[in-house]
Order: sequence, then C-alpha cells, then structure tokens
Amino acid sequence: MDCQIDIQQRPDHLHVRVSGERTLETGRVVVEAVATACREHGISRVLIDATSWGQPLSTFDLYELVSFHYMRAFPGTVSRAAIVEAPDNFDPTKFHETVARNWGLDLREFQELDHAVGWLAEEYRRPGIA
Repeated sequence: MDCQIDIQQRPDHLHVRVSGERTLETGRVVVEAVATACREHGISRVLIDATSWGQPLSTFDLYELVSFHYMRAFPGTVSRAAIVEAPDNFDPTKFHETVARNWGLDLREFQELDHAVGWLAEEYRRPGIA
C-alpha cells in the first residue's frame, strides 16, 4: 500500500491529508484511520484533503467503499464529512456525495478547502446551537 495519512486535530474537526495511491484498499485504510481518530479525539466532523491522493476510484469501488466500509466504521463516529478533491478529480455528478447521503452520511465534496471548512462549521454558527 502506497498511501500516507496525516491527521491533525483542529478546534472543531479533524483535518486529514491523504496522499499517494488511491485504491479500494487504501480507501479502507483511510476510513479506519479516520474512524479511530474520531473516537480517540472525541470529534465527529472530518475534513479529508484528497487533493494529493491519486486518481479517483472506479464507480464500483467507490460504491463499495461507501456502502460497506463507511457504513461499518462511521456510524457513531463521523457526523459530518467534507472531502476536498483536486479539480481534475472532482466529479460534477457528485456520485460519492449522493451514495454517502443515501446511506445517511452527511458528506459533501468540494474543490476549495475554505468552502469545506466553512461547511463543516456551518451548524455551529446557527442560532440556538450550542
């Protein structure tokens, strides 16, 4: 496996940078690392910076990653996830986002890091949310 994962705790989310080869196996490893870090730090919001993480997965592999690995690891640990993709890897059909949302995960994909951070913090800024 040729994949590097750097996880940093921020005040309201975990910032995960992933680089190297993107395969179903490295995706599974990233999912497990994110879920473990969320449990260890008591944080349920995650930003995954995938701008240096190889080419996107095939549609089939992406569906398997979300429907099996996300759903096994993320319930109870990840409440909201933002994924930042490089412009060349960004999918305008938002298949990843759609599949994740269909499985009940609040996930969005972005091309801009600051938009992703803003979306993750959005709920904290609404009136009445402590």
